[in-house]
Amino acid sequence: MPTCPHPYELQSLIDGAASDEELRRLREHVAGCDACAKHLAELERLRWLLRAKRVEPPAGLLERIVQFVATAI
Repeated sequence: MPTCPHPYELQSLIDGAASDEELRRLREHVAGCDACAKHLAELERLRWLLRAKRVEPPAGLLERIVQFVATAI
């Protein structure tokens, strides 16, 4: 039984960060592994949700961060 790839490797399928050979190997594995296919689908859904939902930062957040950094230096 082949070992499943690390989740970071599955993420590389979404990001396109893997070599052609690695992409081929990962796609082949996912096609035959229900657990990895499910995990990949969850990663794709999460990426879609993160891109679809724009959240406005609270008012004054940038100023508080700058002030914190200035006092920490």
